[in-house]
Amino acid sequence: MPKSSVIQRTCLAAAIGAVLVHAPFAAADPGTPATQQSMSTMKSMDANGDGMVSKDEYMKFYEQKFDAMDKNKDRMVSQEEWFSAQFRSDGG
Repeated sequence: MPKSSVIQRTCLAAAIGAVLVHAPFAAADPGTPATQQSMSTMKSMDANGDGMVSKDEYMKFYEQKFDAMDKNKDRMVSQEEWFSAQFRSDGG
């Protein structure tokens, strides 16, 4: 393999690595509405207030969301129930 090809591949790998390492920090700008909403959701999930979300807290949060959407309590969400929940004014 030519030396220039090895250098190009090494540079490409380094660039991809840099993007993967720094992308989460760039996307997590605390001033953006999306980040603020995401952090608000995390706080809602954090039942014990320890600043972290356990799998149990996560699952319970979304189970409650599902139960709220399932208006007729048949343990399934119809298209009507889904769209009704998505377009509620309180953010569903």
